[in-house]
Amino acid sequence: MQSPVQSTCICPVFVSQGAVPQITEVRGDTVEVVTFLQDHASLRRLVDRLAARDVAVQIRRLTSEDGVDADDYVTLDLSGLTAKQREAVELGVREGYYEQPRRVSHQELADRIGISKSALSQRLTGAEGKIIVRAFVDTADGAGAAAD
Repeated sequence: MQSPVQSTCICPVFVSQGAVPQITEVRGDTVEVVTFLQDHASLRRLVDRLAARDVAVQIRRLTSEDGVDADDYVTLDLSGLTAKQREAVELGVREGYYEQPRRVSHQELADRIGISKSALSQRLTGAEGKIIVRAFVDTADGAGAAAD
């Protein structure tokens, strides 16, 4: 049995076109999505498939990444992160820990989570290592699995 969300969710349509939808805003029955597509033909197919599901599409901005190879974009499987690692990284991103200059210090971030600076360092180092390995190791040959 499909749930109402599964039957109306547009995400599988994006995935079927090799695109990963990033939902950036939801207002009423309007959903704003950012995604990357290989070419204009992929965009046409995506719009056609959405229209076939009675989804009205409005393209607000279309940009071209000249000189950027599609291989420069990756989809990361974050399932290898522990809940605590994910919490630390997500809070770090939200609070500006990864910005230059940082908006929040290492100690301030640890305080917000309620852990020691050392514990935060261990969580971030573990999470960052997993993320980087997944971004740069070709998992098709099985090499990425050993790094977890």
